[in-house]
Amino acid sequence: MAPTSSRTRLFVIEQDTLQRQQLVHYLVGQGFDAQGAPSPLHASALQSDLCPDVVILGRTTPEMNGIDACKRMREQHKHLPFIRISDSSDELERILSLEMGADDCLSHPFSPRELVARVRAVLRRMAQAVHAATTVEAGAIRMGEQQFQPEARGLQSARGFRALNPVEFALLDALVHSASTPLSRPQLMDAMRRCPGAITPRAVDAAIMRLRKLVEPNPNVPRYIQTVRGQGYVFVPHDSKTPAVLHF
Repeated sequence: MAPTSSRTRLFVIEQDTLQRQQLVHYLVGQGFDAQGAPSPLHASALQSDLCPDVVILGRTTPEMNGIDACKRMREQHKHLPFIRISDSSDELERILSLEMGADDCLSHPFSPRELVARVRAVLRRMAQAVHAATTVEAGAIRMGEQQFQPEARGLQSARGFRALNPVEFALLDALVHSASTPLSRPQLMDAMRRCPGAITPRAVDAAIMRLRKLVEPNPNVPRYIQTVRGQGYVFVPHDSKTPAVLHF
């Protein structure tokens, strides 16, 4: 495989020293600027001069499982894309990784060539989203102090641009396009049909909770993404006079 044309910065978090070194060596050989650390607790480089473009999150310390590491990554670095490498081939593990904020997920054993392909795919999505965010204003949907930009596939606010992952985008786009009309869980599952991972009512509910954390001033009292008892969820536009819907 030919090296990348630019020095994209990657940061590898992997507890196993040999595997971390081998992976960093391979990525450098592919033209990336790659460095590593044994755990998220040692990843101070995320805030240093490295400023990685993508983080590869592998096996972490016994004190922090992979799902918790995904959650910590997304909470501390809201706009930084990362790919989880799970130690388990279990489907639920991959789904939870994506639900906790991972932009993509692989499981052991994996091909380094496939990892590079997925890194490039994440970078393409991010580049397209950032470009669209700086050029597309028409069609933006206001949600309080931020805007949902469908063509950019993300949220724009005074703090910057936040690209949505495929599941988040599919759900929010479906809700926005049916503003003020409740959508059932099966309808939302249908909107997610092209997203990675198993599509279940539980996955819908988990993704809705994530979206509320992103768009709601108070996720515990949703203003824009509301629950309709016995039906599903509804998007209430920013300037809508529709009264709040009772939650359950």
